[in-house]
Amino acid sequence: MKLRLRRILTIIISAIYIVVVLILLTYAAGWRFDSSTKSFDQVGAIYIDTKPSNALVTVNEKLLKKDTPLTIKNLFPDNYTVEINKKDYYPWSSPVRVESAKTSRLIDITLIKKNTPHVLPYSNIDNVKLSSDNNYATLISSDRLTVVNLEQDDIKEQFDFKIIPESVAWSPLSDKIIVQISNKDLLLIDANDQGNILLLKEMFARDFTYAIWSHDETDVLYASDGNDMYRLNIFQETSTKLFDHRDITFASTDFLMQKKGGDLVMIDNYGKPIKDLKIPNTSNIIVTPLSGRIILLRDTVNELGYLFDKQNLVIQKLDFPIRNTGSMHNDHLLVHNGYEIISWDWKTNTQILLLRTSEIVSQADWLLSGKYVIFIQNGSVRIIESTTLNQNSYIVPFAEAVSLSVQKNSDSIIVQSEDLLYSVSF
Repeated sequence: MKLRLRRILTIIISAIYIVVVLILLTYAAGWRFDSSTKSFDQVGAIYIDTKPSNALVTVNEKLLKKDTPLTIKNLFPDNYTVEINKKDYYPWSSPVRVESAKTSRLIDITLIKKNTPHVLPYSNIDNVKLSSDNNYATLISSDRLTVVNLEQDDIKEQFDFKIIPESVAWSPLSDKIIVQISNKDLLLIDANDQGNILLLKEMFARDFTYAIWSHDETDVLYASDGNDMYRLNIFQETSTKLFDHRDITFASTDFLMQKKGGDLVMIDNYGKPIKDLKIPNTSNIIVTPLSGRIILLRDTVNELGYLFDKQNLVIQKLDFPIRNTGSMHNDHLLVHNGYEIISWDWKTNTQILLLRTSEIVSQADWLLSGKYVIFIQNGSVRIIESTTLNQNSYIVPFAEAVSLSVQKNSDSIIVQSEDLLYSVSF
């Protein structure tokens, strides 16, 4: 072969090598030719992780062969629709934007299990109240009070009392209950002690007209005999006279709340006003502790909320209406005013609108570690996702649901529907 021909071949081979290397480098950098746009684009990816895993993934209606968790590579920059399906679970979907040379991440996706509601052996229930730790529930009807243990796999009757309860109040710190019955007697029931039931007047040799639990002292009641207020220690079986009779609606070690005319006034344990603190023009306040220092005072009549700083003795009125609240999750309190459900970060006073609707909602609460919100609307139990602006919404098959309670420690709910009681887990 002549020298000139060899040089030409060398140049050609070198050129081909350079082109191949450039193509490989370009490919490795994620550049692809997009036939739809007739141009080169740098591709991206989508990473998907679900709980539980091994779910099927469809992208733009194309079913993939791998289960979650997985990374979908070589996607041109565009908008995609991701659908996730798993047997016995509700489907999940979300739009995803893929950017050049970036990986879009769908992580910590929690799927909701399709469990059939289980009918509990109770009927004609007027009200259901959960204990503070969600381990027990009181079922209230017109002629009896039933206490059930919700920790058992097969929820069954625990204790049944043939009494006519006028009011039932669980202790915020234990599994004890104060029940006022039709003849105005006050009963103390301990759900952890085989349903042991005691008359308050026999324990303390005094006939009390009403009693309320302390919100920050275990087994402590504040009670009135019509003449004087007393602090009762259930564990020690001791009573301490505080001051003359007052209409007390809330009690703690730091302050009490007294009805005075149309106002609620803060007083100390000696009955003296605290810095003239009061909430005007209300008689129905529900107290929700937000921290050791800050509590939410909710006026259910006027749908107003107040933050009370117990340390600095300051009351601040909120600038948005509150009809009801759910529970707290990571400093976010679930708030709803009938037509909106809001996640409210009380520390920063920021609000995230989760739902706005023209049909009234009630009893909204967090579900599945705050990933979802459950509520009642038009007699149906609905669930919406709290992280994707309600992209995913489900209806649990209940007819004419009138109340629901969420068990935080098991992600189960108790639903009262058509005079029957159901439980369902997610």
